[in-house]
Amino acid sequence: MNKILLKTFVIALIVFTTIATLYFKVLAQNISPFDLVNLKLQGLGDITAYEKIKITDAWNKINDLRPPLSSVVVGIFDTGIDIFHPEFSQVNIDTSITTDTKERGHGTQIIGIIGANNLSFSGQYIMPQMNGILSGIRNLDYALRVRFSADLANFTLKDNFRQFWELDKMAQLAGGLQVVNTSFGAPLGNQLTLAQRAAYKLEGKGHYNQNNFDAVKDIFTDLLSQYPNTLFVFASGNDGIDAKFNLPGGGVSANNLVTVGATNLDDERATPFPLTLGLEESNFGSSVNISAPGVNVYAPKPNNQYDSNFSGTSASAPMVTGVAGLIKAIKPELTPAQVKDILVRNADPIQTDKPIGGRLNALKAVCDPLILNCAPTPPPQLSNTWQSVGPMTTERAEHTATLLNDGRVLVIGGFKGVGTGFTVLDSAEIFNPQTNTFTAVGNMTSPRAFHTATLLQDGKVLIAGGVGVDGNTALNTVEIFDPAANTFTPISNMNQSRFFHTSNLLSNGRVLIAGGIDFLSLKSTEIFNPQAGTFTFGPEMNMPRVHHASTRLNDGRILLVNGLVIGSIMSVDIYNPASNIFASATSSAEQLGLSVTTLSNGKVLIFGSKLFNQPNGQAAEVFDPLDNSFAEIGPMPIFGIARDSLVLLNSGQVLFVGANIKAQIFNPQTNEFKLTGDLNTPRLARHRLVSLQDGRALVAGGQLSGTQFITTNGAEVFKP
Repeated sequence: MNKILLKTFVIALIVFTTIATLYFKVLAQNISPFDLVNLKLQGLGDITAYEKIKITDAWNKINDLRPPLSSVVVGIFDTGIDIFHPEFSQVNIDTSITTDTKERGHGTQIIGIIGANNLSFSGQYIMPQMNGILSGIRNLDYALRVRFSADLANFTLKDNFRQFWELDKMAQLAGGLQVVNTSFGAPLGNQLTLAQRAAYKLEGKGHYNQNNFDAVKDIFTDLLSQYPNTLFVFASGNDGIDAKFNLPGGGVSANNLVTVGATNLDDERATPFPLTLGLEESNFGSSVNISAPGVNVYAPKPNNQYDSNFSGTSASAPMVTGVAGLIKAIKPELTPAQVKDILVRNADPIQTDKPIGGRLNALKAVCDPLILNCAPTPPPQLSNTWQSVGPMTTERAEHTATLLNDGRVLVIGGFKGVGTGFTVLDSAEIFNPQTNTFTAVGNMTSPRAFHTATLLQDGKVLIAGGVGVDGNTALNTVEIFDPAANTFTPISNMNQSRFFHTSNLLSNGRVLIAGGIDFLSLKSTEIFNPQAGTFTFGPEMNMPRVHHASTRLNDGRILLVNGLVIGSIMSVDIYNPASNIFASATSSAEQLGLSVTTLSNGKVLIFGSKLFNQPNGQAAEVFDPLDNSFAEIGPMPIFGIARDSLVLLNSGQVLFVGANIKAQIFNPQTNEFKLTGDLNTPRLARHRLVSLQDGRALVAGGQLSGTQFITTNGAEVFKP
């Protein structure tokens, strides 16, 4: 009897345990609305790769905020898919597809990562489903247009590409493709090892010779230009070579192209494990814009199966494509260049043996100020006060700060250090006035300080001259910053090396570079032509000038004021672009360390340290371009040598910061000065001050007040 009872108890225990297990599994399915999370809870699939890019956090943020969503159409050029796989039962996929029988389910895996079902949102759950990147958003209407190629890497590849894009031309007209994913490629054969070439031949993939490579590269360059409103996401390839030798992305540069590398789950560059002839090793190089996990990525594969080990840049690219699609769903008006910029600058920095960009961070991308702007709103600021912001990513002095057309501020170069030990910087960062934060955006092509940075009419920034890494040698090198891509590109050099020069945008879009020093003070000028990207010598000034100041007058002429020159420093040069000549005038006071700005009434306010004829130094002057006259005004409450530390506020008043715990404001209607509230950190000089679009002003970096020369990474904003 006891045995029977014991047996009954054991059976009951087994039944109870089974029921409890099933119950907890069902409960686990209901814990999260995301199938990926449920897969993890049930131990049915490794979703670490998706966790690395914080995709579920991004989904939660979007679903919590519930922004208006636009429909998204994603193009995929790959092998066909298993259309009968349950992952695609609720996905809007075009009909020009075939059942996937090649490439180990490649097309099915790619499309699954981008847009697999999310049945749990409809109350149904078929274990073990998964989310694609696009399907984690409630009420998002998305469609996938698939183009099939039977052999993705043979020598007729260029014909497949032509056919694909001709077909998609109709799709463009029918509704447009916001994003296109291309997760394959073929390398230039002479860049491969013998083992790699043998493996390619055995697999029937093939690779390019130089003629084929150049021909297909030209085709892709043309195709990218034909579809400027579509963002193309290309896998960089898995050959362990510089990505510029792998098509389709290799060596092709465009604002609407993102080339993707692969990381492992430790944020290292994906390399073979176990070693397999180097055919699953992420390509690398300067053409790779961003990376994403490319090892052990969970994805569907044909015949209703799933793969926990999908690897390579083929797995990385669709993650980037999916997040780009989320961005377009929230902000459809963004250009491909803007989406690329958001993806790249919000990527997490990683340390890799070869450059493959930062690793994709979906949460940071959708929380960008241009998308959801998830950052907490800065605390309210009282009028006439200073509020600490930032800090900058590095301390710097004698840098430049340039207001971009989108309201952000580009801060580049300069030097940092204490006492006499200084390092000239090549780093760059951007201040976001919506969040009051600074974000690093890579490096210039060379370190520089005492340079100029000029906003061009197309929104890019011209960066010219300065001193190089040794802190003494003048540079003639020039580069362009593109805020859409956050990239620096070298262009033709100036004709003369120079630093402590000035740079002014002319009304016709050209740029006047004037004066400076290269062993001796310079009289020479140069004109930059943005269309040609070249410099030509302009007319000489009437005398050499270095450490001078300049501003564009309302009539388009350029005023260049005083500075360190040979002989008298009480003079100005006025450049007339129409006649291409300089006229001169005599100022009323001898000044050094100048800051100037053109007032709303057309006159020019000049601040600086008086050297000789003002014993107390407390005066400024106003230049009237109608009669080339100067009039002294004042006294000023504070003064000091603080070059480029004067800005015109939206109110028409002028703010000056330098050599004091307070700043001062000039009212041109009354010719009077008043003090602001205390700064949080007094700056002696070498800082930069810039007016923001929202009416505030930003002061960043510089030399701290005190007996020892110390640079700072501190920044603060003034609210009038």
